Amino acid sequence: MAERFANWWRNLARDGLPPNSISAYVFAMTLIAVSAMIHGLFVVVGGNVLPFTAYYPATLLTSLVAGAGAGVFSILLSLAIALWVFPTPTALEGANVVLFLLCSAATVGVAELYRGASRRLHEEERKRALLMRELEHRGKNTFAIVQSIVSQTLQNRKDIADTIIGRIKSVSATNDIITRSDHQTAGLHVILARELDPYDRARIVLRGPDVQLVPELARSFALIVHELATNAVKYGALCNPGGRLSVEWFMDGTWLSLVWTEENGPAIDKPFEPGFGARLVTRLLKSHGGDITSEFRPDGLRVRMSIVLPAASIDPPAPPFADRRAVAVR
Repeated sequence: MAERFANWWRNLARDGLPPNSISAYVFAMTLIAVSAMIHGLFVVVGGNVLPFTAYYPATLLTSLVAGAGAGVFSILLSLAIALWVFPTPTALEGANVVLFLLCSAATVGVAELYRGASRRLHEEERKRALLMRELEHRGKNTFAIVQSIVSQTLQNRKDIADTIIGRIKSVSATNDIITRSDHQTAGLHVILARELDPYDRARIVLRGPDVQLVPELARSFALIVHELATNAVKYGALCNPGGRLSVEWFMDGTWLSLVWTEENGPAIDKPFEPGFGARLVTRLLKSHGGDITSEFRPDGLRVRMSIVLPAASIDPPAPPFADRRAVAVR
């Protein structure tokens, strides 16, 4: 019950009541009735020196929620109750009435301006949501067409086609996250979880703060994680039943640092020759002012990445991982 009332109140504050409707005038009368009780309490406690004080909040709320018509109605009803139910001394009556009418009229006018601005804002939000849905739909269609072209063009090279389509799907899925976000960003944890969900999550640990990435950076990180995950499944820790993967990230000033650690994977005798995946990862990081190092341990690969966030200064300090060696992905 309490939750339903809270939802009703949020919707009322956001959308208001239909102007000049029965519910609008019932709302106005309810507020004026409460104000009249408060007015009566004022009279009992301290006399009737300020007869219209209790009605100002009612006029404001009525105008904001129910519109100008209900606001004017609340002014007239307040005036009638204040003058007939709680009469004031003649010397104060005229001045109080004029002051109440002027202030209440200004309140109704300002509230109506606010309601108009709120309606325009909601309409713009509705149009924006519609546009984003249309863009999302077109984007999915475009990616589907590209995937079809790749599949048809490389039908005799299914391994290459699958690799390219996997990268396309990674970018497409990240676009979906961005378009559904209120701030057009994508969380790093969400990107990692989506890329690693197809694998045994019992062997994967993700640990780090909530970091929201702008669209371009989010797409780059999605591709980077996709390449590392593909490498781990084909050649690294995730191709062994007992292998484990740990991904940790943290903020270091204006830098976002991420450590990708594979354990219990196949033995690594020597570093891999960097292939297209390695060059893609390095190029993506460098395009954002980032840095990457790799450590070829006997039981698995450890990759350290640092990337400067868009809000960083033009001349940022040196990143935590300054050794620039190609990441071991094929």
